Amino acid sequence: MELPEINKRIKKLVEKYADDNSSKFCRMVDIKPSYKLTRLFSIENRNGKYPEPSLDIIRQIVSKLDIDINYLVFGESKFTENVVNEERKKYLTSDDKLNIIINQNVEILDKLNNK
Repeated sequence: MELPEINKRIKKLVEKYADDNSSKFCRMVDIKPSYKLTRLFSIENRNGKYPEPSLDIIRQIVSKLDIDINYLVFGESKFTENVVNEERKKYLTSDDKLNIIINQNVEILDKLNNK
């Protein structure tokens, strides 16, 4: 069974930002405990499938790194070393405005998950 696309993109970020060290990446983006991330790369015994990343993991990655949520979730846009969501870049100085953007993206994800 092949790793799901979103899990592949997260793995690529771990490789890029933390030299393929999941524990280091978890510290960078404040994911606790680290098994929440590492389990994404292993097939679960109980159902024989890879787990999907939680909204909390997606939120942490998007909020801590300069990553476009459309790249992370849908694979839209191209990931390069300097991927910058221009809308986010405007608000990096204001935590409140940044949180609004993150929450809007999380609402979109919630709607997609409930389809």
